[in-house]
Amino acid sequence: MSVKIIRLRYLTLSVLAVLIVVSTVPLVSSDVLRGESTVPNWVKNTAGWWASDQIPDSAFLQGIQYLIKEGIMIVEIPTEIDSEAAEEVPGWVKNTAGWWAEDKIHDITFVSGIKYLIGKGILVVMEPQVEAAKCNFKGKEVVCSLTEKEVVEIKDFYMEINGGSCSYCLNWAHVGKEYHFQIETFDEQHGKYIDGVKITAKIISKGGELRHDFGQVTTEDGIYKNSIVSSMDWYAENILSVTGEYYGVEKTIEKEFEVFVKRGADGTWQVRYMQALDAETDGANSFDELNGAHGVETYTIGSSTYAIVASLDDDGVQIIDISDPTAIVAKDSETDGANSFDELDGAWGVDTFTIGSSTYAIVASKADNGVQIIDISIPTAIVAKDAETDGVNGFDELDGAHGVKTYTIGSSTYAIVVSRDDNGVQIIDITNPSVIVAKDSETDGANSFDELDGADDVSTFVIGSSTYAIVVSRDDDGVQIIDITNPSVIVAKDSETDEVNGFTMLNLATSVDTFTIGSSTYAIVVSQRDDGVQMIDISDPDNIVAVDAETDGVNGFTMLNGAEDVETFTCGSRTYALVASNVTGDDNGVQLIDISNPANIIAIDAKTDGANGFTELEGVYNIEPFKIGSSQYAIATSYTDDGVQMIGMDCSIS
Repeated sequence: MSVKIIRLRYLTLSVLAVLIVVSTVPLVSSDVLRGESTVPNWVKNTAGWWASDQIPDSAFLQGIQYLIKEGIMIVEIPTEIDSEAAEEVPGWVKNTAGWWAEDKIHDITFVSGIKYLIGKGILVVMEPQVEAAKCNFKGKEVVCSLTEKEVVEIKDFYMEINGGSCSYCLNWAHVGKEYHFQIETFDEQHGKYIDGVKITAKIISKGGELRHDFGQVTTEDGIYKNSIVSSMDWYAENILSVTGEYYGVEKTIEKEFEVFVKRGADGTWQVRYMQALDAETDGANSFDELNGAHGVETYTIGSSTYAIVASLDDDGVQIIDISDPTAIVAKDSETDGANSFDELDGAWGVDTFTIGSSTYAIVASKADNGVQIIDISIPTAIVAKDAETDGVNGFDELDGAHGVKTYTIGSSTYAIVVSRDDNGVQIIDITNPSVIVAKDSETDGANSFDELDGADDVSTFVIGSSTYAIVVSRDDDGVQIIDITNPSVIVAKDSETDEVNGFTMLNLATSVDTFTIGSSTYAIVVSQRDDGVQMIDISDPDNIVAVDAETDGVNGFTMLNGAEDVETFTCGSRTYALVASNVTGDDNGVQLIDISNPANIIAIDAKTDGANGFTELEGVYNIEPFKIGSSQYAIATSYTDDGVQMIGMDCSIS
């Protein structure tokens, strides 16, 4: 049933003079006006609107009639009316009414104005003969005078989200906790509640991704209340979008809210800054294998933490005790051609693994086109184990060996090595470090592998019972997903290249790392030529999806120029990335990024060489985060400075 209002067609005779004339002098009692009875707010509102010409004179008259009828103002009403005695309402009377409405004058002063109108025969109050009709005049509901009327429909409404009446409605929520909201519908702002508005509600991300669709909802007595438990996928900024439609009028309100990660009742764990700790350079304090420092990996032996650094120009490895990041200590070191180490020429990438109670490292060597296995269980006396080179013993994809990553399938341990010059990958069984065995290998352009040209780095991940690798290729400007579950028969899955399908930061892709958020798996790739990072959802290895991307100089990212390496770590429930960037005369430093919401990554902090105590970041090439107890650290290698820089990161409750 449609709602109706009455609108007057006002007559053109002057003001109130056509209505009533006094034949006797009436009595107006200001004592009653100031007594126990209270003047309703709408009467003062009416007086104010009348004073500013927002409503007709007849509406003001009706307000006075109300005062008389309710006994708030006492007036003697005459029985005869002489319409010829009417005059214009003086301007000062309207001014008085306006001041009274604003509580600037006393009731007595206002009453004197009414006395004047009645005394001059301009205003005479009579009891209404019929029920007063309601009219809309200049957007306000007023009482109509008893003249000609026309009927029109109300077609507007007012809607409010999380208004003041909802004390538990907040503009934030915690992951795993309820986000409460309330929708209210009125006939007008500050008006009466109404039902019948067709409402749809949904929650979307700041980027427009649908989080939850409530569908069509219904108000009861003008109010709809609901709540929903927020997930980790909602981390950061979200929008509650509500659309209402009423008699053809449609309105949409969007209410922003944030979702935070909370640890118990104490607050949120997060990393807010980086700080320089110890730093060492080649040729000092017994460090003798850091010339052209490249790859780095950390490991623990007992209660101590160590790092192994592969050095391109020294053709060797350096073991470092980093248990105290403020005072690191050189341990053993070895170089190519000594002590049975024969595959360390141009040492580039390194990874560590354990077999039984022993800890080992595998080093990929660019110049030797091979790999070297090292027993690093005793950091002061590391031992060469097996070594293999390209073109021997079934190893055919080690020419220009660069990145290397280890993984396990059942009780066996394997390594996947990416080779820049061979444009391919080599799988190696390293279960017996003394006798490693070549397994499958693939090259770019064969067996559906189309993004391995200039293969530079690799990371592994698990989806269900399958193990996969993602390889970044600097010459193909892209990424290749590989199923490596069966090391003897690896299979190409999806691949993507720069400037296709939303991928915008893969030009000269140089490094990659993988991580999980909830039930989803992601990769972060750094682009040396694009000076940025690309976020990728790799949860479906057959259909990977570009998520977010950022570049240097935008949105607070200041240290991505010449991005070279990337590694991820967690602090509480949040996930972060460290990007090492090096460009001569430009960015030589580290960028810290919050990647907890892969669709909206956030720059947190950036540090550069020569500032804030950082002295070994010029030509920074690799970075590796690690923990000691509950404290978070990282070690960065510097190709130009020929050294290492220790970095502290405060992972604490905010």
